Amino acid sequence: NSTDQTMTLTGDYTSAGDFIAGPQETLAPHSSEIVTASVDNFGGLTAVVNYGVPDTNTIVTFQANNNAGAASTDGTQIGGTHHNRYDVMTNVDTGFPTMNAVYTIFPV
Repeated sequence: NSTDQTMTLTGDYTSAGDFIAGPQETLAPHSSEIVTASVDNFGGLTAVVNYGVPDTNTIVTFQANNNAGAASTDGTQIGGTHHNRYDVMTNVDTGFPTMNAVYTIFPV
């Protein structure tokens, strides 16, 4: 969270499996967290975490798609009334079967 706002969790889910270390209820300004999810009998997993930026009515969706041959952050986006005040950068460091991705939200 590279903003000056405390972000508040508005929702999270996995397409299969469970969060091992789920997202925090709030994410302080200029801080980070590690979220992990896993599934038995692995065939693929999508994990989604939504945070709100309260002073701007903005929601950021962080999405990780960990599928054989296609690990991506597709679906990551910023929406809401003032979505144009922020941008989000993503990077997939490692892919399937153990995906590691970095997400950064920052003001524009």
